[in-house]
Amino acid sequence: MRFLKHLALVFSLLPFLSHGQSKWTTIHLDKHLSFTIPSEYKKSDTLGQVNFRANTDFAYIQVAKIPQPQAQITNKQELIDYYVAFQKLTIEQSYGDIFSESTIELNDLSARIFQFENFWNDSLEVQENTIVFVDKSMYSFTYAYFKDEKQLAKRDKEIFSSGITFHATDFKDQLTIERNKNEEAGEFVGYIMRYIIIATILLAVILFFLKKYRLVKSILNILSLASLTWGATCLFLYIVNLFMENKLDLLLTGGVVCLIVGFVLRKIKLPQTK
Repeated sequence: MRFLKHLALVFSLLPFLSHGQSKWTTIHLDKHLSFTIPSEYKKSDTLGQVNFRANTDFAYIQVAKIPQPQAQITNKQELIDYYVAFQKLTIEQSYGDIFSESTIELNDLSARIFQFENFWNDSLEVQENTIVFVDKSMYSFTYAYFKDEKQLAKRDKEIFSSGITFHATDFKDQLTIERNKNEEAGEFVGYIMRYIIIATILLAVILFFLKKYRLVKSILNILSLASLTWGATCLFLYIVNLFMENKLDLLLTGGVVCLIVGFVLRKIKLPQTK
């Protein structure tokens, strides 16, 4: 992605300080985020990108807020794709090898966690990263330690992780573009139709076991007609939006599925009524 080329975030890890008991403090970065970090931290602000760096007894911590004013995210899949691209760049900058990645729910937000290994002064290092996109900014949390000191770094990791708190935010704060009204309407109608179809199929199954074949056939015909009509409507709306430069893949997928279901229902053969 083009926007990633302009990120200034480089994870240049520092040698760890001598062992000692770390004192922690809480930072209220903005209206969205607060986090805990060792009291002897360093802060930098470059072109709106805010970085906090600190060392614990056995680890290195970095928290960054990176503005992303050009981000265009309208749904969860686009957010995940955005995360994956950011993750890829981060690993490439550190010449690392990823060994764990997943998308998780962090309270009411969608977040990405990934872990990779790289070498620092001939020692194998592990970087554990969490990224959260909120209000056109990427919040990045890094906890790094030498692999052979994993158990020693565990305590401070728990303190750092438990101190990350997002305030009064939910998934809507992660979207940057208002969703297309046709897409929202399609999802709502699809949600209602799902339960209507399930209830109708259950009724048809009951009537089948009661050998009410004519009623079952009538129900199947109605379902078939409804599926074919809905499928054709979805495809029509997809084509209309395509000309308006709104590519709604959900309409295309839903339309094709409905047409297939409609044709299959019309082909079902039932026993003849005596």
